[in-house]
Amino acid sequence: MGKGRIETGKAPQIFVGACDGDLVIRGGAELALLVRGEYTAEEKAGAYHLTGRGDLRLVVPSGATVSVEEVSGKLIVKGVAGACQVGRVYGDAVLTVGGPTHIDAVHGDLSARNVGALAVGAVHGDADARRAGGLALSTVYGDLVARQIAGPVTVEEISGNVDIRGVDGNVAVGRARHNANVFYATGQVTLGRVDGDVSLRGALSPGDHAVVARGDIIVRWPANAPLNPVSYTHLTLPTSDLV
Repeated sequence: MGKGRIETGKAPQIFVGACDGDLVIRGGAELALLVRGEYTAEEKAGAYHLTGRGDLRLVVPSGATVSVEEVSGKLIVKGVAGACQVGRVYGDAVLTVGGPTHIDAVHGDLSARNVGALAVGAVHGDADARRAGGLALSTVYGDLVARQIAGPVTVEEISGNVDIRGVDGNVAVGRARHNANVFYATGQVTLGRVDGDVSLRGALSPGDHAVVARGDIIVRWPANAPLNPVSYTHLTLPTSDLV
C-alpha cells in the first residue's frame, strides 16, 4: 500500500474520479493532502485529481472542497468544512461536512451529522440526517429519520417510514408508503399521500397545511397554544378524520 504527501494550501479542491474500494476522507490541520492506498494523482490548475485502486484514505486540509465521481464501497467524509459533491456510492455513506453537500445516489444507507444543506437523488437503504442546514431527498427506499434540521425538508417519495422532528422551515413529503411522524416544524407541513398513519405534534404555524392519509391522522396540540381552525391554521384532511 502506497503513501503520499502533496503540499496544497488552506482550501484546495480535491477530485476523486473513482475508487474501487472504500473511500475515507478526513479533514486535518496540515496544509497538505495525505494519501494512503494505491492511487494516481495529478494537479490541474490548482486542483488535485486522484483515482484509487482498492481502498483509499485521504487526509485533506479542513477547508477543502471535495468532489467524488464514484465509490464502489463505503464512503466516509468527516471534518471537511467546504462543499462536497458526490456521484454514486455503491456502499453506505457517512458524512460530517460543513458546506452544502449533493449526492446523486447511495446504494446503501446514508448517515449525515452536522452537515450543511444536504441534497440526495436516491437512497436505496435508510436515510438518517441530524443537525443539517436543510434536507432535500428525491427517493428513499428505506426509512427516513431527520432531526434538528435548520432549513426546509422536502422528500419526493419514500418507501419506508418517515420520522421528522425539529425542523426550522417547511416540511413537504410527496408520497410515503408507510407511516409518517412530523414533530415540531416551524413552517408549512404538506404530506401529499401517506399510505399509513400520520402523527403531528407541536403547534402548526399560521397558514395552510395539507395532509392526505389512508390511515389515522393524530394531532397532538400543545395545551397552551392557540387553536383557531379558521384564522390561525387551515388543516386539510381529505381522507381521514381528525383525532
